[in-house]
Amino acid sequence: MKIINTVSDMQAYSRQVKGKKLSIAFVPTLGGLHEGHRALMRLGKKVGDVVVVSIFLNPTQFDNKEDLKKYPARREDDLKACEGEGVDCVFLPSVEEMYGDDIASQVFDLKGLDKHLCGGKRPGHFQGVVTIVKKLFEAVLPNKAVFGEKDYQQLQIIRHMVEALHFPIEIIPHPIVREKSGLALSSRNRHLSADEKKEALCLYQALKETHQAFKNGEKRAEKLIQTAEGVLRQSKKASVDYIALVDAATLQPIATLEKKALLALAVFIGPVRLIDNVLLE
Repeated sequence: MKIINTVSDMQAYSRQVKGKKLSIAFVPTLGGLHEGHRALMRLGKKVGDVVVVSIFLNPTQFDNKEDLKKYPARREDDLKACEGEGVDCVFLPSVEEMYGDDIASQVFDLKGLDKHLCGGKRPGHFQGVVTIVKKLFEAVLPNKAVFGEKDYQQLQIIRHMVEALHFPIEIIPHPIVREKSGLALSSRNRHLSADEKKEALCLYQALKETHQAFKNGEKRAEKLIQTAEGVLRQSKKASVDYIALVDAATLQPIATLEKKALLALAVFIGPVRLIDNVLLE
């Protein structure tokens, strides 16, 4: 497995791969890799000839600097995970390499995709995400890039960026990866105590019960949100950040389900903020 630290070396590697008529599948990560990331790598191997994973803890997407400090940086473990999944190359740049002296987000017109859900609660977060993903795409030059559906808003925003900037990159989504209990895998789960992890199951339960209500014929957003809220209220450690029902394409709030929609949650379990979602169609 090759490890590359500079943009110029990464570009040279990718051009060499493409010169052999091979395709590159790219999996961008912040590090703190878990089974969910491994699943993205495995999908990358299915859709591309060569898999490149980036490990870069991007400072511009953290609106809360304490979150940045707490993020689980485990480089040796991360590299072992990549090697174990047969990754061909890891791009491991420094902050200076990616930003130089100007550690700041560029400003993109995201067509309102960042106005609700996590974007409404974390100002500037998605400008930071788009800034770094654009830089990573320009470094890695992938044919395809794999993103998880747990961060559904991010997925939609990246799709928009690729279309708006005419990147010749196919965005490949991967379904949410869950523990057997139903808890969505997240690097933040490491910060949960055993009791908090049990309480965190309320997110999945809320999504399940709301999805069932939808299947039973309920299409009013207000009633579906109330169903999710009722489940979450039963947890003593859960504090709701938001519950939203939005159009799956535009991410704008809706009153009645008439086409594909997304029910999304952000919930604090103790001090740990978790997100989850389910598509209703």
